[in-house]
Amino acid sequence: MEASPKLTTPAYIILWIVRTVEEATPYEMKQYAANSVDHFWSVRHAQFYSEPDRLVDQGYLTVRREQGGRRRKHYRLTDAGADVLAAWQRSPSRGRVGLRDEAMLKLFVGTDPAGLAEEQIPIVEQHLRELEDALATVGEFMTPAQRLGVTMGIEVEKTIIAHWQKIAALD
Repeated sequence: MEASPKLTTPAYIILWIVRTVEEATPYEMKQYAANSVDHFWSVRHAQFYSEPDRLVDQGYLTVRREQGGRRRKHYRLTDAGADVLAAWQRSPSRGRVGLRDEAMLKLFVGTDPAGLAEEQIPIVEQHLRELEDALATVGEFMTPAQRLGVTMGIEVEKTIIAHWQKIAALD
């Protein structure tokens, strides 16, 4: 069974979050993503508020609105949503997504390489520390696949740091 072509990667992320936490508001989804998948795939803030309703319309989520107070929407995964998420997880990836890194773009278009490298090294080192801290503090609660993903992210950040260090040394 192939994943539905109508769904975007952020839609699958939302389905995964709702499956993981069982019920979530858009704000809770955004918070969960910030502490998990955002290290690998960033979802725009607005998508956590618009995409769940589309997933309801497609039968992949249900929604319950609070009657009082802020009238927040709470979303739950349907069986169809679980099925389409499982199909997506089994399907082959569509290939490598293009890297969107402003510093690499600036490097390519001629910004001072050494100066740019000096700016980037601490930024990438900070992200590396965040990934290492996540693994150290909550790694035991992660699934084996989640630990592998974070470990891969750590290795990627180390490689990027090493490359920026080589560029900085060219000066």
